Amino acid sequence: MKKNKIMLSVVSGLLVAAVAVGGTLAYLSDKTDTVTNTFNVGTGYEEDEKGHVGLWLDETDKTGEENPLMPSETDRTETGVTYDDMYPGDVVAKDPTFHLTDGSIESYVFAEVKGLDALIEKGYFVSASYIPMDPTSDPENDINRNWVKVSEGNGLDGIYRYTTTVGGDKSDEMEPLFSFVRLGSGVDNEEFDDITLTKVYVRGVAVQADNTNEASAYAAAQEVLTAAGSIEDSASSVGNN
Repeated sequence: MKKNKIMLSVVSGLLVAAVAVGGTLAYLSDKTDTVTNTFNVGTGYEEDEKGHVGLWLDETDKTGEENPLMPSETDRTETGVTYDDMYPGDVVAKDPTFHLTDGSIESYVFAEVKGLDALIEKGYFVSASYIPMDPTSDPENDINRNWVKVSEGNGLDGIYRYTTTVGGDKSDEMEPLFSFVRLGSGVDNEEFDDITLTKVYVRGVAVQADNTNEASAYAAAQEVLTAAGSIEDSASSVGNN
């Protein structure tokens, strides 16, 4: 069991740590040269006191030695978290969350996610709702209902649109794409030995809502993501700042 514990600690830590910030991309806005994992399409995106311009991304941070079990509104990070010693049935809080800076123009927000399907194939579960701590009860794999999939294809990988526009005179805060990652309760010792490193990537695009609709905003987001290249090819850029 000791061998499995060490191996799984490394694999689960690395693959889950990449969820929020792996595959970041360089986008040079009209106000900053910061390398980010988000894009702004249009004008009217404001800068905040931390240097974010328009759309940005963070997640629950790990404080101390224990893995975070519940999402936190105050302990946040933009550089990823490494989780240690996950056993079958273990749950960690993992909540990649997009934000739009205060005062920014009303926008459609899109998120591209890749790697969740491969993660699930390894025996992990991804959930937008609370996962019971009962080690025999695994959840359904799902994305937060406030994010609707707009790209084709089955599974959880793809492009999602937030169900409402944000910014302007509307709320600038959004629900996370998902909130928890769980190592399946049915993973046995032999399956431990077959687990290989799997990264999950998230990046986002905010598209100015003025004089556009959902379809044209999605087309603009697709164009930006296509021009930027694949998520995997940009994995060397980490963090929002």
